[in-house]
Amino acid sequence: MKRMMVVLLSMGLAFTLAGCSGGDSAASSAAGGNASAESPENKGPAKDEIKVDDIVWSVDNSVIDGNRRVVLQYENKSAYTIADLRIEFKIKEGLSEEELAEAFSGMQTEYDPDPVGDAKEYGMWGESYIPVAPGETSTAAPLEVGITYINDMAQFEAVEPDLMTIAFLSDDGSKLYKETYDFKNDSYSLDSKVVDTTEWGSEEPATMSPSPDGMIVVDVEDTADGFSFEAIDVDESEFDAYVDACKEMGFTVEPIETDGVYYASHVDGSFGIDCFYYPSMQHFSIFLDRIG
Repeated sequence: MKRMMVVLLSMGLAFTLAGCSGGDSAASSAAGGNASAESPENKGPAKDEIKVDDIVWSVDNSVIDGNRRVVLQYENKSAYTIADLRIEFKIKEGLSEEELAEAFSGMQTEYDPDPVGDAKEYGMWGESYIPVAPGETSTAAPLEVGITYINDMAQFEAVEPDLMTIAFLSDDGSKLYKETYDFKNDSYSLDSKVVDTTEWGSEEPATMSPSPDGMIVVDVEDTADGFSFEAIDVDESEFDAYVDACKEMGFTVEPIETDGVYYASHVDGSFGIDCFYYPSMQHFSIFLDRIG
């Protein structure tokens, strides 16, 4: 399922986020902060390691690629590099059906005939995928209902914040933690899963894949018949260098190469590799699978 989603996204069905900042600044800052996301007992950060007041967020109108959007942006006043920030919104209590219909009328199309129903069922959300170093400001991230971008502040004014999820890096960048703030209950929680950004595979497919030097690896799947990883904070030159390294390692048979995509089989016929890059998110994924 994950691979299918990546393939669909690579075909241009999503990812119209605004802008593209440098891929190395936030990553290098991850090791330069003064705070430590590890307690003296090495049990990890506190559940409120980053306070909600450390995230100074705002929502405003914008134009992205010629389209009207309502966008989320934030300033990181914490001591940590924030790898990903997502805010989920819910419909305000007390609004009448008439008020909701008027607010969301600009979203109603043949492809989305019931945006009010979608907002009630799925809520509204905005997610900033590009890492933001302490003291820096994020790029603008469009707000969405389901998979549809909202286009009028009236829609945003019909909702209120519900949950904020913050993924942040440890001082040395080797760990990725996820914290959630509950606006309704004014409470914090820390995800039990901690991502080791230095993790790498040991099976045969992993040994045939170039190591992603300098990238922040956030997900690895390692089996005898396949290997995959996802990395963030990757700029275009790093993607191009990785593709070149794949070619040098023998992935040159029947290649397909376009902007942000590289497919090829290995010269020994054992494995095929698929590489995908999304510049608006500075996100990179590869899949290496056994042939036959």
